[in-house]
Amino acid sequence: MLVVDLTQYRSHPDKQLLVHTHGVVEGVKQRTTLNIAELAAIFHDVGKLNPNFQRKLDKLKVGGYSNHAYLSAFGFLCYCTANQEAILKIFKNEKEWLGSILAIIAHHHGDLPDFPMILKDEEYSRLLSFLNENPDLPVTEFMRNFIQHNPFPVLNNPLKEYFRNDLQYKVTKVISHPLDFFLETQFAFASLIAADKSDASHYQNNDSIQIFCLHYHDKLNTYLKKLSSDTELNKIRTLMREEANKKIKEELLNGVKVFSLTAPTGSGKTMMLLSLAGEILKHQNNLRIIYALPYLSITEQVDIVCYKVFDGLSDFIYRVDSKSENRNFEELQAKLDKDPTVIKEILASQFAEDTFDYPFIITTFVRLFETLASNRNATLLKLPNFSNTIFLIDEIQSLPPRLYGFFVALLDAFCKKFDSYALISTATMPNFVLPQNNKHNLSEFFNGYMSPPELLSLEYFNKQVFNRYHIERLPNPIELKELADTIKTEHGSVLVVLNTIQDTKDLFRELSERPIDAELMLLNTHFTPNDRKAKIERSAELLKDKKGRCVILVST
Repeated sequence: MLVVDLTQYRSHPDKQLLVHTHGVVEGVKQRTTLNIAELAAIFHDVGKLNPNFQRKLDKLKVGGYSNHAYLSAFGFLCYCTANQEAILKIFKNEKEWLGSILAIIAHHHGDLPDFPMILKDEEYSRLLSFLNENPDLPVTEFMRNFIQHNPFPVLNNPLKEYFRNDLQYKVTKVISHPLDFFLETQFAFASLIAADKSDASHYQNNDSIQIFCLHYHDKLNTYLKKLSSDTELNKIRTLMREEANKKIKEELLNGVKVFSLTAPTGSGKTMMLLSLAGEILKHQNNLRIIYALPYLSITEQVDIVCYKVFDGLSDFIYRVDSKSENRNFEELQAKLDKDPTVIKEILASQFAEDTFDYPFIITTFVRLFETLASNRNATLLKLPNFSNTIFLIDEIQSLPPRLYGFFVALLDAFCKKFDSYALISTATMPNFVLPQNNKHNLSEFFNGYMSPPELLSLEYFNKQVFNRYHIERLPNPIELKELADTIKTEHGSVLVVLNTIQDTKDLFRELSERPIDAELMLLNTHFTPNDRKAKIERSAELLKDKKGRCVILVST
C-alpha cells in the first residue's frame, strides 16, 4: 500500500489552512498507474487553498467560487508547464497521461468523464471568473513540502486562457494504447476515490487476507478427505481435479493469468475451482478470491458450500448481492443504544462491503463486470480490491454470447496489468474468440489476446456417469393447467423449473387447488434466504425418505 498523506497547516491572513490529501494505491506494480495515482493524490485537494473554501470550512458565509476540484486540476496543469522536462520524463513523453491526471483530479467527487471532454463548460466558466478576479494562491510554496519543482503561479498563469478549449484536446488527441489508457486511468481514479472515502471514514483494512490464505489449504484438504472416494462419480471427480491441478501448475510457470475450465454438469466444478485457486495460492500467496455467478440462487448455494469447506473461517467469507445481508449489522445495531461509538464499526462494516474488502467474496456477474467496465464513482470503489485477486467465474455461458470473448479479453488484460488471475468455468464450451461483426476492431484494441488455455480434457463429457437426464422435447407449448395435470400423474418426486417468479406462483396456486399425494413447495427469490435454505433442506430430506413420501418443488 502506498499512502500519500499531506496534512499541513499554513498561515494565511489570520487563518489556518487545512489541506488534507490522501491517496492510496493497493498493491500495484504497474509503474504508470502508480505515477498517475501519486500525482493525482498529491494535487487533487490543492484547490482547498482557495480562501472561499476555507471560509466554508469555518461555516462562514461564502461568496464566490469555492469548489476545489477544477482549481486543483488547474494547479496541476500549471505545475506541468513549469516542470515539463521532469513530468514528461516520468511518462516517457506520452502526453495523454497528463489528460488522464487532469480528468481524475477534476472529477474525483463525480464520475470519470468521457475523453476528450475533460472539463464541463459551466464549471470551467466559474473557475475562470475566479482566476481573473483573485490574487495568486500560495500553491507552489505549499507544494514544496511534498514534491520538488520549479516555481509556478496559479491565478496569474496565462494557461487559464486556453485551459478549457485547447488543452484537453491536445493532451488526449492521440492515445497510442487505448486499452492501457483506459485500464490505468480507471484504476488510478478508483484508487484515489477509495482512498478519499476510507480516509474520511477513518477506515483501515487489516491482514485478514494473509490469515485466510494461511489456513486455506488445510481447510480445503480436510473437506476433500471427508468426501466419499468409493463411488464411481467421486473417483472421476478426483481424476478431473488432479488433471486440472496438474495443468494449471504448468500454465502458471508459463506466465498465464486466465484459464478455462470446461466440465460436465455434476462434475463438482465448485470444488475444482476452489482446488485450482489453491494451486494459484501456492504459486503466489496472499491473494483475495472473488467468486462470481450469474444468479442469486447460485450465489446462495456456493455461499453454503464455502461455509462448510472453510469451517471456522466464516468471518473471512462474505456474500455481496442484492439479497445478501450484512451479517455484522444487526449485532452492531443492538450495541448502538448502549455504546454510540459503535457507529464507527457499522460504517466500517458497510465500507468493507462496498469495496469488497474481504478475503473471499461471493457475488454476481453484475457486480463484477459492471465494475470492470465502469466510469461511475460509487461502482469503482471496488476496483482497487480487484488487483492481486483470483476471480472464479462460474457459468460464463449466462452472459450474452457477444460478450463472452469481450469480457474474457478484458479480464485477461486486467489480470496481466494488476497481477490477478481468473478461472472461467462452464459446462457448455462457449467460444472465447473476439467478436468480428463489430464496428470497432477488437483485435486491435485487445492486441495480443489469445483464448485462455483449457485445463481439462473434453473426454469426460463421454462418461456415462454424467449422462443423468433423459430429455423429451414436447411438440407444442404446454399450458399451465395441462402442466399441472401432467405433474399430478407422476408417482415420484417432481422438480419444476420455470422462467419467471410469476410463473412459479401461478403453477403453485394451480397445484394447491388439486388433491396431490406429495408435499408441495414453492422456491423463488421472493422468499428470504433462510426460508429458501429451509425449503431446500426439507426437499433433500424427503428425497431420502424411506417411507416413500414425495415432494413437488416449483422453482425458478
